[in-house]
Amino acid sequence: ASHAYGGRRTARTEVMFSAGGTAYVYLIYGMYHCVNVVTGAEHDPHAVLIRAVEPLTSTDAARMAAYRGITVKKPASLSGGPGKLCRALRIDKSLNGCRLDDPFGPLWLEQGDSPENLDIAAAPRINIPYAEEYAPLPWRFYLRGNPYVSVIDKQAKPLILS
Repeated sequence: ASHAYGGRRTARTEVMFSAGGTAYVYLIYGMYHCVNVVTGAEHDPHAVLIRAVEPLTSTDAARMAAYRGITVKKPASLSGGPGKLCRALRIDKSLNGCRLDDPFGPLWLEQGDSPENLDIAAAPRINIPYAEEYAPLPWRFYLRGNPYVSVIDKQAKPLILS
């Protein structure tokens, strides 16, 4: 389900060939942005789609709801889904290619809790039946019980870190 499957290099996918730690932002259905984190070495196109985010403060949640222009009825409606989270964080194509390891940049990642201390679920990805033998692989990860996750897979297994 990679846009760069088979080494396909286009204007859209060129960012995926950047070094890990780069944002890959693109538009789907002509109306929703999606943000991915490039994870591979330079010239080795790998990226992870970010499907949900959790605001860490009530101020963040209020700002995200204002950006979305909604009254939040349940947490997943705020930022549970790639398009929703991009609207809630004002992520658009202007951020495509930005480095996520620069804390002074417009978009960055910070280290959170150690994965060994988290209850991480592993399940198949969503909406990629065309990925053939890769579609059922457990390459979707989320925090079990997190209210910002939009789709809970009842068959999800705990992620075992070694």
